[in-house]
Amino acid sequence: GERSYETMATVTIKGIGHQLPLQFTISETAPYHLTGTAELNRQLYKINGKGPEDIVPIGIDVVLEPSLYTDTTD
Repeated sequence: GERSYETMATVTIKGIGHQLPLQFTISETAPYHLTGTAELNRQLYKINGKGPEDIVPIGIDVVLEPSLYTDTTD
C-alpha cells in the first residue's frame, strides 16, 4: 500500500531557489519508496533559449533504506 501527500518543496537550479507544491506517495513498509511530481516555471530559474514550454513537469523517485533513518538514541 501507499499513502499520498502534498508538501511545499524548494527546488534550486543555477543558484535560484523557489518553493513549489510537490505531490508524492510513499510506501507503508521499508524500504520506503517515495515517488512524486511537480511543475516548475523554467523562466523563474532563468532557463532561456529554445526548449520545452515554460511550465515543465519534474519527478522524483527515491528509496529510503532502513540504515538511513534508524533512530540510534535511547
